[in-house]
Amino acid sequence: METLIIHYEKSNRAARKLIDAVIASGVIKVDKKKKTGLQLALDEANRGKTYSIQNPKNAVAEILGKDV
Repeated sequence: METLIIHYEKSNRAARKLIDAVIASGVIKVDKKKKTGLQLALDEANRGKTYSIQNPKNAVAEILGKDV
């Protein structure tokens, strides 16, 4: 058995129909993999959604940009 990983946009109708047809054939087994917490954190870091704090005591206030 071989493993094939396919990445496609959910909004692409042609890709979804193709995947649905392959699944409906019953010949191919499909396993969905969820991202781990580490992978989600790495994705956020790559998108620039990280915070730098100067004072650990006021971490929440610094992240939210509020005065506490």
